[in-house]
Amino acid sequence: MRKVINNLVAMLEVVALALSVGCSNPRETEVVQHVKDYCKLTQIGADVYLCRISPAVKNRGLVASKTVFEFRNSKIVVFPDSLTEADKLNGLEWRGQVRLEVKAVRRYSPQNHFGIAPDKTWANWVAPMAAGDFLVLNVSKTKGEWKVVPTTGDCELFPYIQGDGAFKHVEAADLPR
Repeated sequence: MRKVINNLVAMLEVVALALSVGCSNPRETEVVQHVKDYCKLTQIGADVYLCRISPAVKNRGLVASKTVFEFRNSKIVVFPDSLTEADKLNGLEWRGQVRLEVKAVRRYSPQNHFGIAPDKTWANWVAPMAAGDFLVLNVSKTKGEWKVVPTTGDCELFPYIQGDGAFKHVEAADLPR
């Protein structure tokens, strides 16, 4: 009986280890890595950061601005679409939706952002409204080329993400002191 219990404990430890590592298929791992690279997600300690640079619009008197987001308890979830034979014949290798789910997020905008006064410190933490979806991306890979399109996200903070602009890696100088 003791031997059976020891074997069962050993099997449960292996299963727990496999689950904690996150057994995903290679394509899913590639998709997640591409999204991390695209958004330039930066991990500092247990938190994940995203920095968005909005472009300057000279004729409207706007200057380029950056907004930094800090995420708590975040994860990237992949939802692959089924591809048809026609999709595959047209060179589509992967298509689906990728969601950045977070339990709490806050932002810091040290410069004017479309008429909104700059922040002196972090804004309050907020819980994303759409079941934790902070950012939803449509992602596809056709003939070796990735395409990522931000579609929707948290109602309150999504205006800081959508539109023209770029992401950059977060550095210490981007964070409030």
